[in-house]
Amino acid sequence: MLAKQTNCSAALMEIYAGEIPQRERAKRALWTADEHAARKAQLLKQLRNGFSGDFDRFVLSGEQLHNLTLEQLTALQKELASHVDEVRVLAYVREAASWMESAFQQRVKTGDVADFNNLRRVLPEYRSKLERFDKAFGRDKVTLWKFEPATFVGKDVVLDFCSKLGFEFDPGQIVLDNEGVSRDGVGLLYLYRHYAKPAKMTAQDKQDVRLLMRQMGSLSGDKMRIAPKVLAPYLADIAADMAWMEGRLGAIVSTPPTAKPGAIATEAELLTPTQKGVAWLGEQLGRQLVADGASASGEQVAAWMEEWLKLLKLGVPSRPVKTAP
Repeated sequence: MLAKQTNCSAALMEIYAGEIPQRERAKRALWTADEHAARKAQLLKQLRNGFSGDFDRFVLSGEQLHNLTLEQLTALQKELASHVDEVRVLAYVREAASWMESAFQQRVKTGDVADFNNLRRVLPEYRSKLERFDKAFGRDKVTLWKFEPATFVGKDVVLDFCSKLGFEFDPGQIVLDNEGVSRDGVGLLYLYRHYAKPAKMTAQDKQDVRLLMRQMGSLSGDKMRIAPKVLAPYLADIAADMAWMEGRLGAIVSTPPTAKPGAIATEAELLTPTQKGVAWLGEQLGRQLVADGASASGEQVAAWMEEWLKLLKLGVPSRPVKTAP
């Protein structure tokens, strides 16, 4: 459906909210109202054509649909209901601490506002995001599951989802469309944004950050965690929202986070380059950036990231580090 996109969020957000995908905003800045209307009509036609096949069930994946208003969700429900006998909403819900960590990292990776000193932008806001679906689709049509990877079939959310719906699915066909970034990678992106892009980020700046992020799959390591003492005040402020979510979900989402080695407690830690991150960046540039045992400043690393970005835009592949004979 929708040209076989793995995630239909962008298309559905454009159809129902008029939101232009970030990657297309620059080239579409001079479009006329008629051109935008034609694009919306094209996407809507693709959506409708997707129901033309002889299938028992259709699946639309859209992780950003919680950003639609009640009116917009109602319009989506009416459109879908005109093609099928029953429309159901199925969603996984993270615990609050996990939600905040994931949302913060996602903002760092995509170029959205990400301020470690003010995490209010990444609060779950469970009720405001999810209650609209109950109202637009009917509560009996909305099924919520707790996001617990350790309990998933095959430890994989795709396989778990298919299992819950009774789909047979080949694990070899799973497409990883939102790869994670290690703690070292998040640190590189955060300090790059802090030092190289201190002003409000432009559409091009966001594209640059995403280009850098997509290269970081080879920078392995632990996930970034936020220290419990940082999260605790925010979780205390949303106690009522978590209580509503627990009542709706029938499961706990307010578990206090546990201390984990390496959890980030201050922004200064994110802005301090790790030896592993600097060494990896040197591998991408093809040279050793600092002497063994030495450290680099955040400003230096940001400059090297900028150098690497220019090479990526020119299509220059990463180069192996040259070693002395």
